[in-house]
Amino acid sequence: MKRFLLAVLLLVGVASPAFATTWNPSDQVNVTLSNGNLTATIASANGTVRSTTSKTSGKFCTEATNTSAVTLWTFGFANSSLVLGSNQNATTFIQAIPFDAGAPQSIWLGGTELSSGASISAAGEAITVCADFNAKTMWFTDATMRAAGNPWNNSTTASPATGTGGVSFSSMAGPYFIGFGSNGSGTAVATLNSVGPFTVTTPAGFTAWDGIPSGSNFLSDLSNAGAHPVVGFSPSKIAYSVHIYPYNVMGQTPDSPIATAAPAWNTYFGYLEIQGLAPVANLELGCSCDNSNGNLADDQAWGSAWDSYANGTAPGGPTFINNRQPMSNNWWSWGYHSGENPDGTLLSNGAINTGQQTYWSPLLYTPTGPTTGTTTWNPSDQSGISLSNNNLTASSLVSDSGVRSTIGKSTGKFCAEVNATAASNGWIWGLADAAANLANSTGSPDWLVITPFYPGIPQNIYLNNVALSTGTTLSTVPAKITGCFDLTNQLAWFTDAAMGAGVWNNSGAANPATGAGGVSFSGMSAPYYLAFGNSQASGTINSVGVLNTAGPFQVATPSGFTAWDVSTITGRALTLLFE
Repeated sequence: MKRFLLAVLLLVGVASPAFATTWNPSDQVNVTLSNGNLTATIASANGTVRSTTSKTSGKFCTEATNTSAVTLWTFGFANSSLVLGSNQNATTFIQAIPFDAGAPQSIWLGGTELSSGASISAAGEAITVCADFNAKTMWFTDATMRAAGNPWNNSTTASPATGTGGVSFSSMAGPYFIGFGSNGSGTAVATLNSVGPFTVTTPAGFTAWDGIPSGSNFLSDLSNAGAHPVVGFSPSKIAYSVHIYPYNVMGQTPDSPIATAAPAWNTYFGYLEIQGLAPVANLELGCSCDNSNGNLADDQAWGSAWDSYANGTAPGGPTFINNRQPMSNNWWSWGYHSGENPDGTLLSNGAINTGQQTYWSPLLYTPTGPTTGTTTWNPSDQSGISLSNNNLTASSLVSDSGVRSTIGKSTGKFCAEVNATAASNGWIWGLADAAANLANSTGSPDWLVITPFYPGIPQNIYLNNVALSTGTTLSTVPAKITGCFDLTNQLAWFTDAAMGAGVWNNSGAANPATGAGGVSFSGMSAPYYLAFGNSQASGTINSVGVLNTAGPFQVATPSGFTAWDVSTITGRALTLLFE
């Protein structure tokens, strides 16, 4: 049994935001994004970007730091009706404008100035905006405003905490997105902070846009870890930790039943396992489970829910097949601890507390099957496809067909391979996002594919039916087509024997290891799924693709990339902790 806890990021309680909001690369005009899509740069006038998440009600604050300002640098809240690139005088974008010499620190809606200050904000300042979406009122502040004695909306009396002095956007319909734009000349930059802490204390009654209201559930929160992973360690020596107890022990909700708990656990940490990003270890769990504290029903419901989730049998939760080991656990705690909750694994006479044993014993280590990929073609996510060979072999049944993989990924660098054991002209494979039409694999958006067997246009790479790369040599069945994907930067490379040794994307200069020559799929949205299909409108439909996500592949995996299913989840342990 391998132990993987050499390096552990320990997050206890409410440790990070429930959701990670960024600027949306698919919802912008004239905006360049960087820094994990947190920094937006507008190099010319008339640029706008909205956030990836929205709100319809509640009281929330967010902040943007200006690292390069122009006169009409604007930050606030926009709804989905805003025409991007048309910020000025928009009735669907309530805008704080801190740097306008003619109207410093002003708030505008629909060409009407609702509030104005006396001092222009300084470059590099953080602009904080708070909105009560129930009452449709907004406040904003920055260091210049506060230094002048006007802490919110350029007023000595305005206060989000008391609901006074807010400017109204009652004419705007929700949902409301965080918005940034510029109508001025020069370069405007805004770096988003939706998590906090902010440069000003969050007003009472308000929450950071991506925060968790105080006392809401106390679940260990790793929801931001996937987008901002720990670096500097070998992936096989990193695990992420949670603490999960029944409600009566730590006030965590939901703790059961599994139908309610699994979606919450997926959001907070389980997605790391579901997407194969990293192992999660529960380094503290336990219950008295013997009615010594009068909470037997809660203990038992939680124990049953967690056992099924950690073992990969919970509907909607992570699954652990082939070489993937279930979650490791540390049970609190070994011994007899009368009056405590949990009260220990032993009774006063040294015998085993069988109530606790009922729930820790299913978490013991057990060996699993052979080392193969954990990702397969998804029988519940296909159109016109027949699956066999444990869902690793996909065969087209109709001329226009497609199937996505069971596991999608959002960030990182991964390779996979599909073996064409039979191929018609329309044989394709590559990536598809959740919006892709599986029954229209070339004509619809959200497909990135290679067509190795189409006469006249061999080894073409298409995104949304637009050719990005073209080869000269037709691939020959059987052919193993390797694809490598930099999901973070939305770049892809394909190769096979027909292209020639060391050739990617039909170019000797293209190289995944150096990032050169990758074709961009920036129009697609994460998560990205491996996808296979037949794109031929008529004629022969005999296309077969056998998925290999674990390797080894026909070509050496490029430096910096790993196999789609090289799992860091290589062992599982149950420890009975000593107190």
